[in-house]
Amino acid sequence: MSAQAYSAQGSTFSLGATGTAITAITAITQANPAVATKTAHGLVAPALVRITGATGMTQINGLIAVARPIDANTIELSGINSTAFTAYSGTSGQAAPAVFKLNGWKSWSASGAPGQILDTTDLDDPVKTQLTGLAGPGTMTLNMQRLSADEGQRALIASKRTPGVNLPLTLTSKTTAGVVTYTTTGACADFVIPGSGGVDQIVETTATINLGADWV
Repeated sequence: MSAQAYSAQGSTFSLGATGTAITAITAITQANPAVATKTAHGLVAPALVRITGATGMTQINGLIAVARPIDANTIELSGINSTAFTAYSGTSGQAAPAVFKLNGWKSWSASGAPGQILDTTDLDDPVKTQLTGLAGPGTMTLNMQRLSADEGQRALIASKRTPGVNLPLTLTSKTTAGVVTYTTTGACADFVIPGSGGVDQIVETTATINLGADWV
């Protein structure tokens, strides 16, 4: 194998980033989406978080949300519908930013968004003249086994339920010279539930991500 060749086997894909946990949450609403209260929470940008430690509203523990600051003291937990949950009590709940690794994935493909050819020819031109329009970072499609408890898949679903918010993405691939890491941002545009299957088959599903920037 060439030293420049890449192996798809052993690749990893993850969403989110670590950060300071929002602790001592004083309230979480029974709403869609849920809204958490913490005085001077310090969150300045949307982040993928895992909810833990809640009392009363114990159904929310372990769930993944895109936390979005509403103001200095309240945070929207996008992707969590707590309407039917029991009432929150105490101050032990926390929302911790984390990296969520995707498991069960089988393949991926990425496609760019090349700039369109803009025709600038006018009646004075002896030949056709053109300009290239704006290019974009494109999309990424992930194919995977459907694993309902997998945090990576649950993070993708939370992203889908939060349109317009780009989150950190990391892809690693192996070469004969070592591991190469790529990073970008993006938002899940679609996650097919329940996926597809058949006789003597594993249920599989697909997620589509709109990239917010080129991979670096």
